[in-house]
Amino acid sequence: MDMKMVYTVKSIDTDYVNVAVSGTIELMAEGTISGDITINKDTGNVLNSNLLMDMEVQGQQMNMEVSMSSKKL
Repeated sequence: MDMKMVYTVKSIDTDYVNVAVSGTIELMAEGTISGDITINKDTGNVLNSNLLMDMEVQGQQMNMEVSMSSKKL
C-alpha cells in the first residue's frame, strides 16, 4: 500500500501545534485520507489524531474513522 500524505500547519499557540492532514492511498486500496493532529510543541508528542479514510478495496467501498490520543507518563 502506498500512502502519500500532506501535513499543513493550521496554527501554533503557546503549547500546541495543530496540523491538517490530507492524502491518498494507492495499490490494494485506493482512496483519500483527511483529518487533524494536535502536537505538543515542547515534546513533539502527538496528543490527539483524528483521521477519516475513504477507500475502495476490491470493489467494496470502505470508510474508516481513526481516533488516537496519548499522554506522557
